[in-house]
Amino acid sequence: RKWDVSFKLQAKGGFLVSSSMKGGTIRFVEIFSQLGDECRIHNPWPSAKTTLFCNGKKMDEMNGPMLKFPTEKGKSYLLVSPLCWNANAAGNNAAPTGLGKIEELKAIVP
Repeated sequence: RKWDVSFKLQAKGGFLVSSSMKGGTIRFVEIFSQLGDECRIHNPWPSAKTTLFCNGKKMDEMNGPMLKFPTEKGKSYLLVSPLCWNANAAGNNAAPTGLGKIEELKAIVP
Protein backbone atom coordinates (compact mmCIF):
# COMPACT_ATOMS: atom_id res chain seq x y z
CA ARG A 1 0.00 0.00 0.00
CA LYS A 2 3.00 2.32 0.10
CA TRP A 3 3.48 2.27 -3.68
CA ASP A 4 1.72 4.41 -6.27
CA VAL A 5 0.86 1.91 -8.99
CA SER A 6 -1.41 1.24 -11.95
CA PHE A 7 -2.02 -1.97 -13.86
CA LYS A 8 -4.02 -3.68 -16.59
CA LEU A 9 -4.48 -7.45 -16.64
CA GLN A 10 -6.49 -10.17 -18.32
CA ALA A 11 -8.67 -11.91 -15.72
CA LYS A 12 -10.49 -15.22 -15.71
CA GLY A 13 -13.85 -15.11 -17.51
CA GLY A 14 -12.77 -12.76 -20.29
CA PHE A 15 -12.41 -9.57 -18.26
CA LEU A 16 -9.75 -6.94 -18.90
CA VAL A 17 -9.19 -5.23 -15.54
CA SER A 18 -7.33 -1.98 -14.89
CA SER A 19 -6.89 -0.01 -11.70
CA SER A 20 -4.60 2.34 -9.83
CA MET A 21 -3.59 3.07 -6.28
CA LYS A 22 -2.21 6.40 -5.16
CA GLY A 23 -1.30 7.39 -1.62
CA GLY A 24 -2.51 4.01 -0.36
CA THR A 25 -5.99 4.46 -1.86
CA ILE A 26 -7.42 2.33 -4.65
CA ARG A 27 -9.27 4.93 -6.67
CA PHE A 28 -11.15 2.85 -9.24
CA VAL A 29 -11.40 -0.55 -10.88
CA GLU A 30 -12.33 -0.61 -14.57
CA ILE A 31 -13.57 -3.88 -16.06
CA PHE A 32 -14.02 -4.46 -19.79
CA SER A 33 -16.22 -7.48 -20.51
CA GLN A 34 -14.95 -9.42 -23.51
CA LEU A 35 -17.46 -12.29 -23.22
CA GLY A 36 -20.48 -10.93 -21.35
CA ASP A 37 -20.35 -13.22 -18.31
CA GLU A 38 -21.22 -12.39 -14.69
CA CYS A 39 -18.41 -10.44 -13.02
CA ARG A 40 -17.36 -11.44 -9.51
CA ILE A 41 -14.73 -9.30 -7.83
CA HIS A 42 -13.44 -8.84 -4.29
CA ASN A 43 -14.58 -5.42 -3.15
CA PRO A 44 -11.53 -3.14 -2.70
CA TRP A 45 -13.67 -1.02 -0.32
CA PRO A 46 -15.57 -3.69 1.69
CA SER A 47 -16.66 -1.37 4.50
CA ALA A 48 -18.41 1.19 2.26
CA LYS A 49 -20.91 1.35 -0.59
CA THR A 50 -19.25 1.07 -3.97
CA THR A 51 -20.78 2.74 -7.02
CA LEU A 52 -20.94 0.85 -10.32
CA PHE A 53 -21.04 2.67 -13.65
CA CYS A 54 -21.54 1.17 -17.11
CA ASN A 55 -20.39 3.20 -20.11
CA GLY A 56 -20.50 6.37 -17.98
CA LYS A 57 -23.96 5.88 -16.42
CA LYS A 58 -24.60 4.92 -12.81
CA MET A 59 -26.00 1.38 -12.57
CA ASP A 60 -25.95 0.43 -8.91
CA GLU A 61 -24.50 0.84 -5.45
CA MET A 62 -23.15 -2.33 -3.86
CA ASN A 63 -21.42 -3.38 -0.67
CA GLY A 64 -19.97 -6.46 0.97
CA PRO A 65 -16.75 -8.39 0.51
CA MET A 66 -17.71 -9.87 -2.90
CA LEU A 67 -19.37 -7.86 -5.67
CA LYS A 68 -21.35 -9.63 -8.42
CA PHE A 69 -23.03 -8.08 -11.43
CA PRO A 70 -24.08 -9.13 -14.93
CA THR A 71 -22.09 -7.77 -17.86
CA GLU A 72 -22.63 -7.43 -21.58
CA LYS A 73 -19.99 -8.28 -24.15
CA GLY A 74 -18.05 -5.21 -25.26
CA LYS A 75 -19.14 -2.94 -22.41
CA SER A 76 -16.96 -1.23 -19.84
CA TYR A 77 -17.81 -1.19 -16.13
CA LEU A 78 -16.32 1.11 -13.53
CA LEU A 79 -16.25 0.59 -9.77
CA VAL A 80 -15.46 3.86 -8.04
CA SER A 81 -14.01 4.45 -4.60
CA PRO A 82 -16.56 5.82 -2.12
CA LEU A 83 -14.19 8.79 -1.73
CA CYS A 84 -14.80 9.65 -5.40
CA TRP A 85 -18.56 9.50 -5.43
CA ASN A 86 -21.08 11.43 -3.38
CA ALA A 87 -24.52 10.13 -4.33
CA ASN A 88 -26.24 12.90 -2.36
CA ALA A 89 -24.50 15.62 -4.34
CA ALA A 90 -25.34 14.38 -7.82
CA GLY A 91 -28.05 12.78 -9.91
CA ASN A 92 -27.99 9.22 -11.21
CA ASN A 93 -26.12 10.10 -14.40
CA ALA A 94 -23.51 12.41 -12.91
CA ALA A 95 -19.84 11.56 -13.17
CA PRO A 96 -17.82 10.67 -10.06
CA THR A 97 -16.25 13.58 -8.20
CA GLY A 98 -14.10 14.18 -5.17
CA LEU A 99 -10.69 12.82 -6.12
CA GLY A 100 -10.83 14.40 -9.56
CA LYS A 101 -12.42 13.81 -12.92
CA ILE A 102 -12.74 10.23 -14.00
CA GLU A 103 -10.08 10.80 -16.67
CA GLU A 104 -7.70 11.77 -13.87
CA LEU A 105 -8.66 8.67 -11.88
CA LYS A 106 -7.83 6.50 -14.86
CA ALA A 107 -4.57 8.29 -15.71
CA ILE A 108 -1.32 6.40 -15.33
CA VAL A 109 0.17 6.99 -11.89
CA PRO A 110 3.67 8.49 -12.23
